[in-house]
Amino acid sequence: MTKGNAASELFGKPGSLLFGTPKPKPAITAGSIAATATITPAPTANLVNTSSSLGYFAFPQGSSPSYLVFGVGVNYASSSSPEPRIPTGDTGTPREGLETKPDVQAQIDADYEAHQQLLNKLHKERLMREAEEARKGEEYWVSCGGVLRDEFGRRDMERTKAIREELKLREIEKRLMEMWEDHERRWKRLVAGTGAGVKSNSPSPHISSNSIFNQPETPTTTETTSTQYLTFHDIPWPVEPQDSDAPGNNILPVTLQDLTRERIEEFLLKPLTVRGCTISRKERIRSSLLRWHPDKMSAIIKQTDPQQKEDVMEGIHAVIRCLQRLNTGS
Repeated sequence: MTKGNAASELFGKPGSLLFGTPKPKPAITAGSIAATATITPAPTANLVNTSSSLGYFAFPQGSSPSYLVFGVGVNYASSSSPEPRIPTGDTGTPREGLETKPDVQAQIDADYEAHQQLLNKLHKERLMREAEEARKGEEYWVSCGGVLRDEFGRRDMERTKAIREELKLREIEKRLMEMWEDHERRWKRLVAGTGAGVKSNSPSPHISSNSIFNQPETPTTTETTSTQYLTFHDIPWPVEPQDSDAPGNNILPVTLQDLTRERIEEFLLKPLTVRGCTISRKERIRSSLLRWHPDKMSAIIKQTDPQQKEDVMEGIHAVIRCLQRLNTGS
């Protein structure tokens, strides 16, 4: 057996299934197309249903379906497509868009408005913080001797002068408030140590004829050491102490000659000019008259050093005369 015959016997002949080459399909001729067309039946109705268990083909009225050569197809260009579904409400009536209920829409609007208000509030707070930081920076720069500049880089002397005046005014107000607060603290310590001003029920601001200035001095039978006596300088007089020029001693003690009307009036009324003070001039004068009333000052006079008692009584009398003139406006 030759080599070609052996391969032919082993793998089969060309065209056989064993060889792996499929048989050629018959050629399509005009006769076969005509035979196929005669076999394929044309639809005679718009609705075809061959079995109750199978589906069906529906053709709209007036459509002209086209048939292919080896099957049946539908001409989508000529057939009418179904209309899109329009959303309907609870009643089944069509509506435009997806509208929400009125109460839901109102809640959405309220939440949006609240959110916008919150954003505006936060924005304003941030602007205020930034402005405050900028103001502090300018004040610090001017306090160090610097000069402000405008947006074009030029020296802004007007703003610099305004800030210098503001800083100077703050220093004056701070000194006045510290002076008055120190005066109040000294009064509280004096009242706590002597009991002054606790035994009289709203005494009249006017001095009566039976005041302590018109009563004779009664000798004290209890022996007391000199360290328990009050001196003239222990009393917080309503005047501002004077600064001393001597080194090491910055404040001079108050004397009887310092209790003038001008200095008493300045000490009592000048702190009222501080911005933010809510106490009126009338209230300050009336409270001072009640504080310095002789009936309340009797406990202080009794504990005063006998050698300085006369000066203390004269000083109290000078303060009361000044307060009464301020009260009457004379």
